[in-house]
Formats: sequence, structure tokens, C-alpha cells
Amino acid sequence: MAENFICESRAMAVVLEEILKVSKYDCNVLITGETGVGKDKIANIIQKNSVRNMQPFIKINCAAIAPNLMESEFFGYEKGAFTGANASGKKGYFESADNGIIFLDEVGELPLDIQAKLLRVTQDGEIYRVGGTTPIKTNVRIISATNRNLLEQIEKKQFRQDLYYRLNVFPVKVPSLKERKAEIPALVQHFVKTYNKKYGINRGIDEEAIDYLKERKWTGNIRELENSVQRIMISAKGSNITLIDVIKCLNDNAFEQMDFSNEDNFEEVIAKDFALEPLVESFEKNLIRHACEKYGSTRKTAQAIGISQTQLVRKKKKYGIQ
Repeated sequence: MAENFICESRAMAVVLEEILKVSKYDCNVLITGETGVGKDKIANIIQKNSVRNMQPFIKINCAAIAPNLMESEFFGYEKGAFTGANASGKKGYFESADNGIIFLDEVGELPLDIQAKLLRVTQDGEIYRVGGTTPIKTNVRIISATNRNLLEQIEKKQFRQDLYYRLNVFPVKVPSLKERKAEIPALVQHFVKTYNKKYGINRGIDEEAIDYLKERKWTGNIRELENSVQRIMISAKGSNITLIDVIKCLNDNAFEQMDFSNEDNFEEVIAKDFALEPLVESFEKNLIRHACEKYGSTRKTAQAIGISQTQLVRKKKKYGIQ
């Protein structure tokens, strides 16, 4: 029912409860939230749990259609309606979706003239093809999504208030990833599993690496997180993704000049690139592990990273480093 929906925060539990409830009611839904939070995923769940789940489900990216083509794409056209038109005419999205659901993604991008025509569909359940004079009845449930503030657009005369209330029968606000950080570990594991299958590989990921990903700021939300995990999996070399793999992949500028090959400048490199920010325990563990592998003896390792041999032994025991 929830299409493998990751839900490990109170904020998303509320959203999931709302969408499963509204799915059963044949009303229009307006989904709002930042770019990349998964608004299309929400629309999919509503459709799969609705009474129209066996009927057409047409997804439209309103921002991707040229303004001069919108009317004919949405409502179709009669034969000979314009130069280059199909000789037999063409059905639009609303005719094709009859008895089903239309998902209007980026609905805030619609020009005002199309908004006026869309209002007729929501009010009267009928459309006119371009070049046509006969109304065509259509029974469509509309799910809309936007990352814009439509109320602000209404004040600026960029979005029709009457259409807003027609589309916003039931509002669903999807929280950003910063409001649901508890879900990041589950999302990361889900993406690792997905791309292991896609690329025919078998990589795991260390807890320290997941902790690091959890604390980052994801301005692009889930979409950015997924793309980053995919990139990390491609660039990682070992069977397990380590914290070093993640930092190197996501912070190219910080690592592009680093060279651990020369024992003499190891300490200099560490000071140059990491002393400016507090080192979290997870990074410290990976740093010590790397130095131990490179230098072997605790004396050389401790000297290279600037701590006493006693401290190093204690930290190795703390982190379980052999």
C-alpha cells in the first residue's frame, strides 16, 4: 500500500496517515514541499490506494511543456485545427485520463490562460478541444504538486484563487529532509540496495559513513541524497563504503590536493585539511585506521598523526581497530 515508503519520523508518519486516508476519497489533492522531497512518490501512493487505481494515471510536468503547446496537449485538438495538426485530430491528457487520475507536477508553472481552461474542467467536468465547439465530458481526479507558495502567487496575480481552491480540496505538506533526519539511515540503506541491484555489485556501507551523511545539509532533499549515494557507490573501490569514501566523493575540493603517499608530509596534510573543523569520532576512527595501515607500528602512527603512543593505543581499543 505504501510502495516501500520510508517512514521513520513522526513528521512523515503523519503524512503517510493523511495520504492513505485521502486516497479513498475521490477528491482533488494539492501536494506541497521543497524540490526533491518526493511529491511524485506521494502521488503514486494516492493513486495506488484510490478507487481509480485500475484506470489511467497520467503524469504531466507542467514546467516541461512549451506554453504554445499546452492547450493542445492538455485538451487535444480537432482535425485541421492548425497547420501541422494530425489529420484525424488528437486526444489531450484529460480525454486520455477519463475515469482516472491526472498528476499535475509543478502546477504553479501554468500560465493564466491555461489556468482558466483548467478551472472549467474542475467546475464542469468538460473540455473543448482546440478548434472544437462541442464540449467533451471528462471525469478526472486531479492530484497537483508544487514547490511554490501558491498563496503568494495569488497575491501577485500569478495564480487564480478560484483554481487554487478547486485543486486544494485536501492539502498535503511534505516536510523537508532536515525535518526528518531520522529517516536518512534507512534511505541510504535503501539506495545502496537499489544501486547494488542496478549495477550488479555488492557493496555495504559503514555506520560511520551513514552518520556523516545524516549530519549533512541536503538542500536538494531526497533527490540529492539519492544522487550522492549513487555517485559514492560508483567511486568507492572496496567492498564496503567507508567514511573516507564518502568525504572524498562529496568534498572534492578538500581532497583533491591530498597525498598520503609521502610519510614526511602526512602530518602536514592532516593539519592543512582537517584542523579547521572539529573531527567527529567517526572521522577520527577512519583516520587512525588509515594511518595504522600505512605505518604499521604504533610509534610511527602516533608520531604521524600528532598524538602520544599511549593515546593511540587507547583510541585503537576504543574503536576496535586491530
